Amino acid sequence: MKYYCILCLLLVASCTTPKEDTWQTLDFGAFQLKAPPDWKIMEFEGVDSYGGGLTNNVDSLTFDYGEYDVDFETGANRRVAEDTVNGVPATIMIPVGDTPGIVSMHLRPRHDKNQFTIWGHHVQQQELILKIYKTIVFKHSDTTVNPPLTADRFIISTYITGKTLFQMNCAGCHAPLKELTGPPLATVFKSRDQQWVCQFLRNRNSILKDSLQVAYEKEYQVQCTRFPDLSCAEIRRIMDYAH
Repeated sequence: MKYYCILCLLLVASCTTPKEDTWQTLDFGAFQLKAPPDWKIMEFEGVDSYGGGLTNNVDSLTFDYGEYDVDFETGANRRVAEDTVNGVPATIMIPVGDTPGIVSMHLRPRHDKNQFTIWGHHVQQQELILKIYKTIVFKHSDTTVNPPLTADRFIISTYITGKTLFQMNCAGCHAPLKELTGPPLATVFKSRDQQWVCQFLRNRNSILKDSLQVAYEKEYQVQCTRFPDLSCAEIRRIMDYAH
């Protein structure tokens, strides 16, 4: 009898959850996403960026699309997954335990100087929210590259924002936009892709010196410190911040 009741509850839940092929498209101008029919757009003004959100009166999501990263309790333990959402590298974070908490996603769309963060506080429908995140598309998104997000992709990690990583590892020699001991990082990153920067900082012996690297070393008379303990995802967050 006990298992029969559980089965009935699961059947009821599956019937009341809209199938994804019935989801609506919500257009926010800069991007679109899909959500069940009971979700609606929330409009409000951002301080120095484009902000807004959506809600179904159970959970609410807020987004920020602008120059600066959104900081969520730097250093707090969370379950973190590095993902690709319609061709764009993304960092997705969920609470460590089963208690409702912040479910957030940060990414930087291709061909774009702005950063995008979307999040919900005290999320009750975590699986649904993650499915909504995976539908987000920007102008240059590649919808053919959107792998499934599975539970084993998440690891418990101390998340550190790009700004804090920059201050901890780079600020002694670099600023984002002006010269210090080394060149402005935003200028360097315009000439380098993420894969090259990751190899350069983590395992420099794996790449050959080119004319630009030789010119920087000659001009500034210094070689960049190696950071083998930084992950490529953390380096990407530093690049996003410096841009």
